[in-house]
Amino acid sequence: MSSIRERLIRMHKKILEGVQEEILSYMGRITPELQKYLDDYDQDFKAYQKTISKKDLISEIQKADIVYSGDYHTFVQSQKIPIRILREVVKRKKKIILGIEMVMSQHQVALDEYLNANITETEFLEDIEYERLWGFQWEHFKPIFEFAKEHHLKMVALNHRPKEKKRSGISELTTRDTWAAKIIARTALENPGTLLVVIFGDLHLAQNHLPLQVSIALKHKHKKIKTLTLHQNNEKLYWKLVKKGVEHKVDIVKLKKDAYCITNAPPWLKLQSYVHWIEKPEHYDQIYQIIKVITQFIDLKMKGLEDYHVYTAEEKKYLNLITSYFEDDPAAQKRLKEILQKAESFFVPSENFIYLKKMSVNHAAEEATIFIYTTHTGYTAYPESIEAFFYENLYLRTLGFLGSKIMNPKRRCEKEQDFTLHKNDPSAKIVRTFLRRLRHYMKGYPFNATLPAALKRSPWLCFHVSKALGHMLGEKLYQALQSNRLSHNDVLKLFEAKLKFHAAIEAYLYWSKKLFKIKSKYQSKQDRL
Repeated sequence: MSSIRERLIRMHKKILEGVQEEILSYMGRITPELQKYLDDYDQDFKAYQKTISKKDLISEIQKADIVYSGDYHTFVQSQKIPIRILREVVKRKKKIILGIEMVMSQHQVALDEYLNANITETEFLEDIEYERLWGFQWEHFKPIFEFAKEHHLKMVALNHRPKEKKRSGISELTTRDTWAAKIIARTALENPGTLLVVIFGDLHLAQNHLPLQVSIALKHKHKKIKTLTLHQNNEKLYWKLVKKGVEHKVDIVKLKKDAYCITNAPPWLKLQSYVHWIEKPEHYDQIYQIIKVITQFIDLKMKGLEDYHVYTAEEKKYLNLITSYFEDDPAAQKRLKEILQKAESFFVPSENFIYLKKMSVNHAAEEATIFIYTTHTGYTAYPESIEAFFYENLYLRTLGFLGSKIMNPKRRCEKEQDFTLHKNDPSAKIVRTFLRRLRHYMKGYPFNATLPAALKRSPWLCFHVSKALGHMLGEKLYQALQSNRLSHNDVLKLFEAKLKFHAAIEAYLYWSKKLFKIKSKYQSKQDRL
């Protein structure tokens, strides 16, 4: 009989294969030029030297003159990485210029005008013909521009679309690389002592493409400049890490000198973002696919799991739509309204409502998992008692986080150290209080289950704290699953347990004690990319 980890890996491979087949059906015939780029890109991932920490990577970036940051245009996590890195570099006061692929170089003036607040966002997007010339979700790329504005960073437009009649047999990919390389080299030479961060499609960053073209351009000027390449979430590398049993522990890999790969998301989510960009599926359909995956992994039946409704903050009057079902219970309506106004996501069991502030796999999978549990066990409503709600929600959030990790093994949760840093967050002190109580319980003392007065006064605070504690326990459950200390039968029992106030407390204490010795490689969410 295979282990639960082997079961999980088989499921992940099946998901990836399905997504790859979909992508091939959309791409059609791959041109020889594109195939060469794909083959060259694969060569960079034949082997890797070692795994490194975020701190070590930032230290290496500080020494570089040019950093190439790979981008997968449809995947929002990909656009978050350069911002997370830039936040660290800015702290060290190094001068920074951003080179960007998403704006054509002929639109440099419009880019400057936008950064200087001389034109509006709408005018900027119209001036650069964003939809026609780039077309990927602006909301994903917008934070990069906002970061540049906030820190007064110059941005250099790098892209170029050669006219059809001027291509002369040279591939468009090569032409764009050559064009961008000249601008990158010129910018680096004109700004000594400045870090130039180039955000460009990951495929272009194979060592013998854009980086080589820049190197050639600099050699002509007899100038040696230190460069560093950051790839993102390569499929081949991911399965190498799986083979070693460390894919869920490793975020950064050193491929060779001055070349790294960030592995902060599984490859199927990256590729699935492309399919979703093409298909634009309904939220209901996306969540239904998640439900199917999680139920198949747990080995539960799909009966009743088509009966749910999805609401997002994008919908007008979503708050009134959801809370209108509770007009006969003003107290429940008030509590629900307070939570929904602040929550990233929420599930209403009495009506099978899944609320998402915005669509994300992590939040969708968390609420879908809770829906699976409530449907399977017949849990139909949150209790009126705030104490019971706290502990029952804690259990639901534990399962929800576990389910989200099944879909995205790279999902992070905040740890105790993170809450130590949140000095102005009223929930942080309460989270630390419960963690201290838990440590006392581990030493043989009775567990103090009494809620602090602040939680009794605020439904939102009650939800937020119980969610944070549930996420931490869900993270440990996933670690136990990965190390085969949690069996498939254990997972089934988690989804079959009947949820009542005292049972929820007992379950929290039982699993906290059982998993107490499991230690995470990361002590803080901030340790990771």
